[in-house]
Parts: sequence; structure tokens; C-alpha cells
Amino acid sequence: MSRLKSIAVNDTILHYADAGPSSAPTFLFVHGAAGSCNHVAFLRDYLIRDFRVISYSQRFHLPNHPNPTGEYGADMHGRDLVALMEALELKDVVLLGHSYGGLVAASAAILAPHLIKHLFLAEATLPSLVNDNPIYQEIINIRINAFENIKAAFESGDPALAVKLLLDYAIGGKGFNTLPEEIKKDMIANASSLFHLVYQQAPPTIASAEALKKLAMPVTLLIGEKCTPMYKAVAEELQKILPTAQQKIFAGVAHDLIFEAAEDCAFEIKNTI
Repeated sequence: MSRLKSIAVNDTILHYADAGPSSAPTFLFVHGAAGSCNHVAFLRDYLIRDFRVISYSQRFHLPNHPNPTGEYGADMHGRDLVALMEALELKDVVLLGHSYGGLVAASAAILAPHLIKHLFLAEATLPSLVNDNPIYQEIINIRINAFENIKAAFESGDPALAVKLLLDYAIGGKGFNTLPEEIKKDMIANASSLFHLVYQQAPPTIASAEALKKLAMPVTLLIGEKCTPMYKAVAEELQKILPTAQQKIFAGVAHDLIFEAAEDCAFEIKNTI
């Protein structure tokens, strides 16, 4: 990871990495829950010759202050992302959001579509698309149970276990222990951001189904072949909302696609733009 920079955004300070040719198209990565700017590392290695690669840590996520002002939630993070793009004077951004970062990226795309050339959603967490649909009740119950277990881990004083349980749920059968070592360490270090998400998250309001329908920029959905049912359901609903969206499925991976299928993801990004 290149040397981190910092910038004042709204009422907080965000740290970000900026690597690659400044004259190249801008690729901006938005990490997921318990993540940080470091999570772009695997993608960056395959994009650095063709893109200016920017990755930032969202509010509450290290190395930012873990307890800044503001209520944890995708609406706030989406506004922060727009402010970041404006402060860095970015335009025609190729924006990729992974997991919770997909919800944040979608929110930013709704708020500032003029800044974004192409939106990639990598197994985006958009629970509002499935929460009120009875056909997904079993999937919803599994998610509720997973987060009850995560809460129990926090309450027992074991934040590392809470992070592990989140990724075991998100990745499915492969689980947390199959992630790259540096990613596991980073996520455990960011356990406090997961705590905020679990206990203080404000319900998202920007990235509604109606607002998503109005997105005019090209959208590509990136999905692991072995993705858990929740992410598959969200992808199916997104495809209904955005019928022109392209969909790419990566063989042999699940929610870890940006790490385990980084080269294939980068190939898709480079050949879509």
C-alpha cells in the first residue's frame, strides 16, 4: 500500500491511498464492514498500470479515528464518499463497492451520478431489497441469527470472534480462516467499526429500490459462484431493478472474490470500461 494521505471530509478526517498514473482513469474502491483502505491491495496489483487507484477508509474505520462524530450508516458514508470525490476533484470515476461498501457506493451514485462513469457492485449488501419479501424469509432468518451470534461475541468480550462470525456468514462454507492473512489481521483490527455497524447503524434511506431504478450510468454486478443466499438474492433483485446491468460470475469463489479472484475481477473492470 502506498503512503497514506488524509483529507478533511464533512466533519471528519479520512485516510486514503492514491497510486498509479495521475493522468489515468480513476478507479475508486469502497471497502466493506470491518474493512479498510488496505482491502484494495489484491485488485490494485492488477489495475495499477491502467488506472489511478484510490482506496480510502470509511469513517469509523482504521486508520481513521474509530469514534468520530456522526451516526454509523450508509447514508452518512455515502455523503462522505461524495465529499471525498469532490475534494479530490475526481470525475468519470470507475467506482467499485464491495459488500457493505456496495451499499455505500450505490448511495454515492444516487447522490452524485455526474461524478461516476461506471458502477461495480461486488456482492453488495442491500438488505432493503429483500427484507420485505416473504420469499426470502429463510434467508432473512439466517442473517438475523448470524448477527445475534455476532452480538453475543461482542457481549462476551471477544471482538475477534465477532469479526470471524461475520465473515463465516458472508463467505459461507469457506469461512474467515481461508482469507489472506493480512486481510484477517486488518479485519480484526477494525472490530470496533463492526461494533458500530451492529449496535449503532442507522437504516439506509438513500439507496432505495426507486432511487436505484433511476441510475443512468452503466452498472456491473460482480458475484462469486459460491456466494451465500443473501448476496444471490440481492443480485437477483438488483437485476430486476436494473435490467440493463451486466452480471459477471466468478467460478470457485464467494464473498472473497476481490481477494481470491482479483485478477479475474480486474480483467472484467479493464475490459468493461
